[in-house]
Amino acid sequence: MSGLRMSLPTLLVLRALAEQGDQPLYGYDLMRRTELKSGTLYPILTRLERHGYLNSEWEAVDPAQAGRAARRVYTLTPEGHTFTQAELRKAQQALGGLTHA
Repeated sequence: MSGLRMSLPTLLVLRALAEQGDQPLYGYDLMRRTELKSGTLYPILTRLERHGYLNSEWEAVDPAQAGRAARRVYTLTPEGHTFTQAELRKAQQALGGLTHA
């Protein structure tokens, strides 16, 4: 797992990103989808990016025309998609094992 701590909040973020496919998500979108607070979400995003599972970039928008500041968008890398599917599968198996005890 390359040193990345897998927690329920991290799984929620990965699932939200995977459900979006290759379409980018904003931090606020991820907060709404996962119900995580920014103090939990953004460190997770930073760790995922540091491990190469996530790309982030500023959206290409003119703040004057948009009437707001540019936002950071997040997408899974190809490695991130593979990692996410494996981790979600592991979590599902672990939960399945708990329900059959």
